[in-house]
Amino acid sequence: MLACYPKTCSHDKRACYKLGTIRNITPTSIATATMSVAAGTKDFFVAWRNDKDIHGAVVQPDGTPGKPFLIYGTGTSPYDTPIVASHGPGYLAAWNGAGGATYSAAFTPPSSLQYPAVKYTSVTSATALAHDGTRYLLLSGPNTTSLVGRFVSNTGAVGPTVNVPLAPAKHSTSIGLASDGTRYLAVWRSWYTPEAHGQFLDKTGKLLGKVFTVASGGTKGLTDRPKVAYGGGRYLVVWQDSRNAGLDIIGALVEGTPGLGAKQVAHKTIKVAATTVTEQSPAVAYASGRFFVAWHGTGVGVRGAQVKVVASGGKGTAVVGPQISLTSTKGKEAEVAFDGAGLLLVWREKHHSIYSYIRTRVITFGK
Repeated sequence: MLACYPKTCSHDKRACYKLGTIRNITPTSIATATMSVAAGTKDFFVAWRNDKDIHGAVVQPDGTPGKPFLIYGTGTSPYDTPIVASHGPGYLAAWNGAGGATYSAAFTPPSSLQYPAVKYTSVTSATALAHDGTRYLLLSGPNTTSLVGRFVSNTGAVGPTVNVPLAPAKHSTSIGLASDGTRYLAVWRSWYTPEAHGQFLDKTGKLLGKVFTVASGGTKGLTDRPKVAYGGGRYLVVWQDSRNAGLDIIGALVEGTPGLGAKQVAHKTIKVAATTVTEQSPAVAYASGRFFVAWHGTGVGVRGAQVKVVASGGKGTAVVGPQISLTSTKGKEAEVAFDGAGLLLVWREKHHSIYSYIRTRVITFGK
């Protein structure tokens, strides 16, 4: 049965939702850390760091996880920060190793990795990955003057280099990236300023328009961990924000002139979650005709909320729905992906001082 927010939602069936069964991807509690999830045409894929290695598992649309397998690692050298994206039937996983070295590998379920892992020479400490309908773009930001990326084919072959000049010229390792199928929107936190900046690129890596400010934390605040999703003709950027003493989840709709990208519009900020609880580590996906944002709060676990866009005069206004409790109070660091039918929520749940489970549940919405 679908639960509803508000309780009577006959006028808005998409505000109704159903929380699926909680399942463990990792069979026992392990020293898990960072993780990522992507949706394909037939399944989901989750990658995570298990102690020092990178592991992954395919998850069925109903949330049933497959057997975890080793993506990369030796058990001795540390690998971390996996990120994944999908081109439909298959996936690309990327991760970082010692000294910021970046690797990636491609595969198509039900097989494990069919293509050998690639080590990059011009990309280090990659933090963002997206697919434009033709190929992937892997993006990193340790350079002091530009974001550096590489295009990657569906089979994992490394293509041309992409450079996104930073303005101001301060490096960032916190990047969000999404594509609408014809363009990319890259958003990053400027390392020495409280601002988040954005830049459109076309599918060849050519810059569209100029760098623009998505948000500013003011003199006391700081924007961090931006995430981006596209849907309904608009992008939604969300980030954790410290302008109000604690940490809140703030967002902004970003629109641009189709194709040219010469006129970017970042709307006024949206308070997705701004309570007395410390809220952090946002994730966002476009699901069932609206955006869904997840985050975790101190002492309350993972929560989420729909962000509905109401169009008026060619522009969109965001309406944030009520918060939904999605996990126990131990849940944290959630990621989300939508496959067209259900949204897969993945999170880490602490079981011991150093051990955690990686858990999932599917969220479906009314139509």
